[in-house]
Amino acid sequence: MVYALGRFLIWFLAKMFFHFRIEGRINIPQGGAIIAPNHVSYWDPPLVGVAVGGANVYYMAKKELFRFPIFGTLLKSIHAFPVDRGKQNISAFRRAVSILNRGKILVVFPEGGRGKNRRLRPPQQGIAWLAHKTRLPVVPTMVVNSYRAKAFRRVTVRFGTPFYFDRNVDEENEKFHYQNFTSKVMEGIMSLDREGHYRQ
Repeated sequence: MVYALGRFLIWFLAKMFFHFRIEGRINIPQGGAIIAPNHVSYWDPPLVGVAVGGANVYYMAKKELFRFPIFGTLLKSIHAFPVDRGKQNISAFRRAVSILNRGKILVVFPEGGRGKNRRLRPPQQGIAWLAHKTRLPVVPTMVVNSYRAKAFRRVTVRFGTPFYFDRNVDEENEKFHYQNFTSKVMEGIMSLDREGHYRQ
């Protein structure tokens, strides 16, 4: 109930103030999938969730957001769970794998945090690990203009063609393949920036 109400409220506000638009939703496969958006604004997570649609959307969020009891409870009610960005958070990634294997949608920001001044941060390899372990698609996603939301500019969420982790990679060179896959995902995200707002 809380999730549905929150989703409707975000959608209503986005339509009213940001002329919210969704492009390429057909690129989200049926069943489990990893949504990989850029991240420059606090608006990005809820807007991406609304753009994906449905009640099967989950989020990995930095653990610091859960320190405040009321806010932490709210985050949990919208299917967010904490991850410690400062170390290898095995329990969080196991939970992520479990969610994906149940056919849910998981939103993971490859940069691991918000960028500044429209500059995307270097990507983390966690998204490649998830794609490798679950064999599920990663959908590059661009949130356009969310950094200008305060000026009430049009905000668009744009989904691109999914990427799949190569099943035949050499396990001995796993780190190289993770780096390569993550770079491809970031390139896919940047290719959706048709307006040229962002830079790496």
